[in-house]
Amino acid sequence: MTGFGADAVLGENTRFLKSGRHTASFYEGIWKSLTQTGHWAGEINDRRADGTFFTVWANINAVLGEQGQLLNYIGLQSDVTQLHEAQLALLHQASYDSLTGLPNRSLFNDRIAQLVAHSLRHQSVFSLLFVDLDHFKEVNDTLGHQVGDILLRTLSERLQRGVRNEDTVARIGGDEFVVLLPGTDRSGAQALAHMLLNRLREPVDLVGAGFYRPMATMGSAVFPEDGKTPDVLLRSADMAHVPRQTRRPQPHV
Repeated sequence: MTGFGADAVLGENTRFLKSGRHTASFYEGIWKSLTQTGHWAGEINDRRADGTFFTVWANINAVLGEQGQLLNYIGLQSDVTQLHEAQLALLHQASYDSLTGLPNRSLFNDRIAQLVAHSLRHQSVFSLLFVDLDHFKEVNDTLGHQVGDILLRTLSERLQRGVRNEDTVARIGGDEFVVLLPGTDRSGAQALAHMLLNRLREPVDLVGAGFYRPMATMGSAVFPEDGKTPDVLLRSADMAHVPRQTRRPQPHV
């Protein structure tokens, strides 16, 4: 399981397996449980001989003598790395869009609900941008879904590069994105919206289709002026789109 031979581990303290991923308080909690109850069980992340990490489910029990005195501890471990990774993958799939890697509607709903609660407590503002790609269905219909996927991934990357680390860019529909901007007022949101629109409208090299200049529209809403609940804010941002371009996007040479 560890990659170490018997000669390397017999008589050694188990700390040589420590991965460095757990805090001191994690180990303090283990010893507190062992001292008070004589037992601890849970997941531990360890390091193999080759330096790779693995996860075990550990059961540690105190071994007592006839007079109740502590003699030693015995620990049994099962490698649950694959199970742990599968669980993490399922959690990721439930919260992130598989095509773009962006948070999906579910995770966005969770984050905006937390931001509403935080802003109410601290009497602060935040903004929301609603981004809608124009003529995306025509791209899918005429150039194919694979080309449409390239376009979506490219534009999602452009949105992510244009915001701060604390901001959230989420894909909530086929060609709809939202940008959550903590601590940003209306003027800041509008300035960012113009910058992002210019970024989105830069030509994209679509494989087999040449250069294509995407078009998008964007609307903003500010908490609490435009709404005090996530649903109302999202509707306000959707309804506040800047005027749509009447000219259809053309290939760019």
